[in-house]
Amino acid sequence: MRYQSDGFVLVATLWVLAAMTLFVAYFSTVVAESQAQAITIRQQLQSNLDQQATIATLLYLSSTRPMNYAGLTTEQYSRPQNINPLTGQAPFVPNGNEIRLDGRGYHGVGQVIFRLQDAGSLISLRGENFRRLERLLEDLGVERQKRQKLIANLKDYSDRDNLVNLNGAELREYDDKGLIRPLNRFLVSPMQLLNVIDWNNELNEKQLSALMHEVSVYPGSRQNFNTMTKKGMQTLGLEGIDEASISKILENQKDKHFGNLSEVNHLTGTLIPADPMSVQLFPSKFLRLTIVQEGQRQVQWVGITLTPSSRFAPWQIDYSLKREVSFNTTNAANNIENSGSALFR
Repeated sequence: MRYQSDGFVLVATLWVLAAMTLFVAYFSTVVAESQAQAITIRQQLQSNLDQQATIATLLYLSSTRPMNYAGLTTEQYSRPQNINPLTGQAPFVPNGNEIRLDGRGYHGVGQVIFRLQDAGSLISLRGENFRRLERLLEDLGVERQKRQKLIANLKDYSDRDNLVNLNGAELREYDDKGLIRPLNRFLVSPMQLLNVIDWNNELNEKQLSALMHEVSVYPGSRQNFNTMTKKGMQTLGLEGIDEASISKILENQKDKHFGNLSEVNHLTGTLIPADPMSVQLFPSKFLRLTIVQEGQRQVQWVGITLTPSSRFAPWQIDYSLKREVSFNTTNAANNIENSGSALFR
């Protein structure tokens, strides 16, 4: 009987040890998962704080620093003293510490990467003349018949009447497809294009992503060769600017600037097919801010209008949206520049 009792105690002890081992393993796993979740939440919180700090800093700079031909200055502005206005330095001449408004990347707060684009030099989705937009769609590989239909649908979506343009679509077509009815007003966000009939299904993801980088909901389509993109320049004139001239202009954008159209013509050695009435080499009051956390694939776009008729701040946030990017921001960070402002250090 003693041997049986000893055997029972041994088996019971082994079962208790096994149960304790399983419990400790389970408890360790729960603690590890909780710790990992806490670290993730903390990183997300810090990421959000860094992004908001970067946005707030850029809004402050854009509201308190003057702009010049090269972009947004970062040094504190001081009015020159005892300078003859007829012989003194032009107020728009760059000093070399600007944040360029051509969409290049800069380091923000923490691991944030930001880009500022003069939205006034992008192709406008507002107005009656969509010739440049149609040229852009052509460059993106959209067939002519589809281009004309997309443009007609956009016109009907944003005009103030319910009359159907040729190849267009109004209330009836949207109702038949169960889509949100046209607002009959200008777009307030580039992503609102997806609400326009056919724009969501006629363009593939690559075409749509490329299109979004080139268009703006602001008026103008101003031809600013200090901030224009390559595809934007390809839509000027009847056939666009030739590749050799575009390469020279983009090279000049890296660390130089243009003060007038004659300088652009002199650099390229040709007459640029630009409308003199639309050429404006000084930044507009419309900005597109792009924010992305290094290593992440989600990018935030913020549309900004400076010095609007706002009663609350010297800026206005027109839209804020988030999109997924198709590139690795960790590798892209290798080409990012310093912002030139002590506020980001």
